[in-house]
Amino acid sequence: MVASSSPALVFAAIDGLPLAIDDGHRRLPPLLAALAAERIVIVFTSARTRAEMERFRQSIGIFHPFVCEEGAAAFVPARYFGSDLHNARCVGGYQAIEFAPGYDAAVAAVRRASAQLRTAVRQFADMSIEEVARECGLSLLDARLAKLREYGEPFRLTGATPDAERRFRRTLSASGMRCSRHGGFLHATWVDGPRAAMAVLKTLYRTAFGAVVTASTGFSGERAADGVAHVDLDSVRLVDAPARDTLGWIEAVVARVRRVRDAGLSQPAVAAARMGA
Repeated sequence: MVASSSPALVFAAIDGLPLAIDDGHRRLPPLLAALAAERIVIVFTSARTRAEMERFRQSIGIFHPFVCEEGAAAFVPARYFGSDLHNARCVGGYQAIEFAPGYDAAVAAVRRASAQLRTAVRQFADMSIEEVARECGLSLLDARLAKLREYGEPFRLTGATPDAERRFRRTLSASGMRCSRHGGFLHATWVDGPRAAMAVLKTLYRTAFGAVVTASTGFSGERAADGVAHVDLDSVRLVDAPARDTLGWIEAVVARVRRVRDAGLSQPAVAAARMGA
């Protein structure tokens, strides 16, 4: 039996959410109080940069560990688990658990593939903040944060055909990289999603707190938490809509976790199946 007092660890993919909510939102204080009282820990994951994730967390007021750049690193606030973590790099008040080489290696890999295939590319590293803002439809502030990449490199092939894109992807793959598309850009990364980062964080939470109910949401149908025993909170998945209610989404996550706890089952997957997740 999973005790109702056991922490609930929710991995939440937030690529579909705005980077900030309106300041002073009246629903935010009671929501944060509910998360604390019910011991619901939300760990945000995204393809976004650490700087973008920090802005989101600051706006929401949730300051747990997070996973950025498609799983390239998990950032844990210093002393969050009471002691220093093994094999972690101290940076900016965090301990970074890294699963990929640094940004320079990604930039160089894309440039080598471009030279090898004689295919012109337009890389984030070569774009100004103003160009990123214009081409990605971002404010100058958001473009500045998007440029602060630490692991993967977004790029576009200049005037390339689908066949040229396939060749480029294969060349990057041969060097150990993966290519995923986000909007109008391809992202060259060294990781296959956030699975490894999520598994490590789950282990850290279980070591610290013992029994933990683990869940995931917002992964657009992809079993992004494979390898992590979890409840798939499909009923609160993000929807593609022009205006998204971030707080309403988190409120729905809280309600869904309550249902999991109320089921009182020792096997979360069974609970999810019985609830039609």
